[in-house]
Amino acid sequence: MKRFFSYLVLLLSFIWSLGVSAQNTLVELENIKSRGSDFKLDGTFTTFASTNTYGFDSPEKSLSQDFIFSGRLSTPGGYIISSSLWFNKDFKNERELNVRDSLVSITKPYGEIVKGISLTNRASLTLALSEFSDKTAGLITAARYNPILSHQATYLLDGLTIIYRPTFIWNFHEFNNRTDGASNYQQTINQRVTLFYMATESLFLSLDNTYIKSWSYDGNTNDIYSLDQSVTYAPNRDLSFFLGHSIGGNSLAVNGQETKIEIFDTRQSQYYIGLSYQF
Repeated sequence: MKRFFSYLVLLLSFIWSLGVSAQNTLVELENIKSRGSDFKLDGTFTTFASTNTYGFDSPEKSLSQDFIFSGRLSTPGGYIISSSLWFNKDFKNERELNVRDSLVSITKPYGEIVKGISLTNRASLTLALSEFSDKTAGLITAARYNPILSHQATYLLDGLTIIYRPTFIWNFHEFNNRTDGASNYQQTINQRVTLFYMATESLFLSLDNTYIKSWSYDGNTNDIYSLDQSVTYAPNRDLSFFLGHSIGGNSLAVNGQETKIEIFDTRQSQYYIGLSYQF
């Protein structure tokens, strides 16, 4: 049990999209754990299918599958260098196989900084591989700083860990506005809180809450939220299956004043199921 919770300070940064935010927190933790004092190269393959509740013939229907190939190099001193290739196959609309943006990251765990709270620092650069980032947004790259705080809240519930991961993002674009006329965002603060519960040795529950605030080059702001609930079953340390529900969108109403956060909505909710294999 203690060995498992030591993994909780070693995390991936949050990769969020409007379509679906598939969470497999167990794999996030395992993928970034320290491999000791020697060089060690390993990886993970993750795939998940996501959809909504609309009928297949509805123009509002979304149905896609994602494929993520992640690689990690552990180095002496506890540093981890990681990156991934992420592909999305759309089974509606254009039915294309698209590549998503990737991150090149350096992660360093510092262990317990005060009693009961552990810290990990992570810095990343974005590789603008997607057609949207390259051609529509004109994204050159983005720099990210992602401190991660982990607290074992066993006094509330045995097996419960609370993880807080703010992410500070500085985007660099070729131009201030996208080619479709919308604004590009220069800075973003991503506030993410995860409640991670180890129900049994092989069953894990995760409640993930994210609030994203962005500032455009003209000083305008945009507020977005994402809520995710998932369950993961891991029959062994290399293989895990997960399923969940996520919802997200603009957190403010049209008037820009009232809060508009939905926990569930038949029009916006997304459902996903997937698996991860570590090698």
